[in-house]
Amino acid sequence: MTTSAPPSLDSTCFAALDVESRTLLTQRSSRLAFRSDRPVLRTGEPVSHVLCLLKGTVRVSLRLNEGTGPLLGLLAPPSLVGLGEVLTLEKLHFNIYTIEPSDLLAVPADLFRGWAQRQPRFAFALNLELAGRIDTQKSQLGRLAYGNIAERLGRLLLDYAELCGTSTPDGIRIRARLSQQSLAEDLGVDRKSILRSMERFRELGLLNKTQGRYVLRSEDALREFANVPRPGLELPGAEVTPLTVSAPRLIPS
Repeated sequence: MTTSAPPSLDSTCFAALDVESRTLLTQRSSRLAFRSDRPVLRTGEPVSHVLCLLKGTVRVSLRLNEGTGPLLGLLAPPSLVGLGEVLTLEKLHFNIYTIEPSDLLAVPADLFRGWAQRQPRFAFALNLELAGRIDTQKSQLGRLAYGNIAERLGRLLLDYAELCGTSTPDGIRIRARLSQQSLAEDLGVDRKSILRSMERFRELGLLNKTQGRYVLRSEDALREFANVPRPGLELPGAEVTPLTVSAPRLIPS
């Protein structure tokens, strides 16, 4: 793990800070670089910093016995890690591991709590961050909770491909080094079930593995198999009613 100066944070909730606080953020925060499959935070650890994911992807999971447990969510930039624990002064209740090389900005907990208490615009931005995370995790967990194991595995692979996939002539290559064991832990099933599903995917021409990385040979075919509509696609019979909503009103500082 290495450190370097923090980058611009205009696309995060930190953009709501006043000028003096943004200067303090730059002075007291550190940028941390992690390699793949490295622990960022573990269950039971005190959280001394809020971590802002700047690059890469991390896996949030429960901890069962001495290993990892079922997947709680996959986080992409610019997600915040440890936000709730810093605000409530609680220890972490889950594990966070990188699944590809990732950079995070470490913001001291005392700074973060002070801003949340004294700056209404920043507190409002945090509420938006928390609401967005809840919606994302509900969506991720909902997709993985129903259907047979093969369908659930297909949705999980599509989630990985969306967050850390690269288009190639052979299909979408998932950059994360996934194993049958890690996928079984994500879904909370046994490895034999994952093996049978993988064999079925290969028979249908949906999946391949080259140089230790899974490749989705046809995203559309896997979506159809797993009953996942393409983003923005209306479901059959669904009616869309236009709705006019005024822009959010920021609380004045």
